[in-house]
Amino acid sequence: MTVLWLLYLVQAAYAEKITRQENLMLKERCYSKWTGNQETMSQIVPGTSEQWDFNMQANKYRRQPVNQSNYPFAVALSWILGTRYDPIRGKDVVNFTTPVCSGVLISPRHILTAAHCLTVNDTNACKKGLPVQEKTAQEVGVFLYSCNDLQCWRSQGVLRAASVHVHRDYVKKACGEYYKYDIGVIELEENAYSSPICMPQWNDFVPHTVESIGYGKNGEDDSIQAVAYAMITEKPEDNTIEAFTKYKNEGSIGGDSGGPLVKKLNDKHYLLGILSAEGTKTQPLLVSSVFVDVRKYLDWICIITGVCPLIGDSMEYEPPFFTGLG
Repeated sequence: MTVLWLLYLVQAAYAEKITRQENLMLKERCYSKWTGNQETMSQIVPGTSEQWDFNMQANKYRRQPVNQSNYPFAVALSWILGTRYDPIRGKDVVNFTTPVCSGVLISPRHILTAAHCLTVNDTNACKKGLPVQEKTAQEVGVFLYSCNDLQCWRSQGVLRAASVHVHRDYVKKACGEYYKYDIGVIELEENAYSSPICMPQWNDFVPHTVESIGYGKNGEDDSIQAVAYAMITEKPEDNTIEAFTKYKNEGSIGGDSGGPLVKKLNDKHYLLGILSAEGTKTQPLLVSSVFVDVRKYLDWICIITGVCPLIGDSMEYEPPFFTGLG
């Protein structure tokens, strides 16, 4: 066992993982038939997925508000500013910012997001080779749950984080490694009563049309919004997925960072990526966003959260197996 692997195990020791039985229950919800030959969505021909929730015509690949109840796994992240006494309510209430990042619920008590959403943005420290400074659990506020309000996060109570875990190999943008390891986990103090997204297997395909969800602020609108992408490029050299949309300023924007890239199959949403950077380059008529490829980090996610791939019909998953350390 390598020293690097031991460091990951030490990090995992401070996380409250779900049980093997909880992990199996998540898989049974997402995969109706789990067999020894690993029958997964990777064996389904691309293009057979159901119609998306909104028009996917070529001139409609742009961001627009969606109903939160269709995306119960979508998470808004804010910073906790402290507490104050509310004389009307007769108790202390939490002060928080508007959403600064997004995330996705992968278990009843674990949220996946971008590492840069959970770190202090100090580029000078990075250039000097100093460690990345993580946000503390006390600084992170989570908004979840389904509702019909477009600004659902405003009407929901804030959930508090128990711990924050940033991938140990994450390097800040200013240090030359923009997207690598830009992934992190928030562990909640209590279970969230909402439906986690379905996790991928290591060999799942990426279809021609995918969708990202986030709380990026578009003008004065900070409601949950979705972006449809119709041109996808997988980039194994840095474990990312690049997705293109047609309109400038209509793709992923600030505040969407950490949000999920998903595909819909048999009325279920499956996670493919986590937004790392939006609008990084523009081609003629196309704007791109870069997502961390979640399939490449299944081992790390398993170690930290207990949300693990299954091998055949067995719950005995022992990383590293599929993807190493990313």
